[in-house]
Amino acid sequence: MQTEYNRTYTDSNTINKELYKSIAQEFNSIKNRLELIIGTKTHVGENGSYRERLLIEVIRKNLPSATRVCTGFIVKQEIDKNFMKQRFYSSTQQDILVLKPNSQVLFDYEDVVVAPIESVLAKIEVKTSLKAPINIKSNDNRSLIQILKKMNDINFENRDIFNGLFVYNFNANRFHNFCNDTEQIMDVLQEGSGINCFVSLGDELFYRSITAESGQSFDLYHFSENLSFGYFISNLRTHVERVINPDPYIHQYLFPYGGKDGNCICHRGL
Repeated sequence: MQTEYNRTYTDSNTINKELYKSIAQEFNSIKNRLELIIGTKTHVGENGSYRERLLIEVIRKNLPSATRVCTGFIVKQEIDKNFMKQRFYSSTQQDILVLKPNSQVLFDYEDVVVAPIESVLAKIEVKTSLKAPINIKSNDNRSLIQILKKMNDINFENRDIFNGLFVYNFNANRFHNFCNDTEQIMDVLQEGSGINCFVSLGDELFYRSITAESGQSFDLYHFSENLSFGYFISNLRTHVERVINPDPYIHQYLFPYGGKDGNCICHRGL
């Protein structure tokens, strides 16, 4: 018996756009509800902590259930050529880690793990805001350029890992020179793990750099519909699905599709 489908002809891209917009709205609603109760002037450490937990829960709900979303450290093993011995190298603590299904970890306690680099699908740095001026030459640890450098504290050796930065609050008006600085930022990203880098800056700005066999592409998106978070989640899910699921059927349902769309204000590369 042939299955009957409710035939609608709404553009798939429109459906997915509204889907990820609703995910962003749900996320902001939960965050705002909590802050309404506890206030927004909580201790800085507490503020960052609960926002990390909120983001972890939203990511969990939007990734395949077989993956694990947690926090912790990444380690890798290398041969020390000077002493011909194997040595462990550890990253700083990662705000959010996404691990492959059935991953083996070296340490696991209350959702804090020490995971071999081979187990990692994604690592994400979470910031409440960027208080310092966005300046390529800035040495302020709160500036975008220094945060990106910190994200590269462990060399991933071109491993297929989603390298993300999520900033809750960001004034898009301060970012008018970002496109002009793209090449300099690329130099920083390419120093370490930032081969594939995805940055969500507040509700309006999303940036990604992707390396493929045919070369690199860099895109900066500016939205009027608060889609930065949706793009971030969608790119994360697309990456995870591609790595753990060779069958590409799910990719046709994800958003945004390959290439750039009308919200892309700066494109370089492929």
